[in-house]
Amino acid sequence: MKEYYNVISPKCDSILHSSSPASAAAKAFTQCYSKKSKRSKVISVQRRSGNDKIMKYRVSAVKNPSSQMIPRGNKMIHFDYRTKVKSLNKSKK
Repeated sequence: MKEYYNVISPKCDSILHSSSPASAAAKAFTQCYSKKSKRSKVISVQRRSGNDKIMKYRVSAVKNPSSQMIPRGNKMIHFDYRTKVKSLNKSKK
């Protein structure tokens, strides 16, 4: 089930509709940061429907070893990078 998440970031404050907080962080990275910004960013995400904790993720664009060509309509889209998401939250064990 998809939920709404608040993205708390210096450059990108938005509300995204995603299936998980990690996918919301990846979506915010691809929407808000320029294509030339291939460095990693720390993005904080909070569920919109309540006072849940704030989850932090390090999101970066990583060069794909095998680039992909995918047809969309009349055009071929070339994917050189993929989005990598790593959780910075402490796990409870």
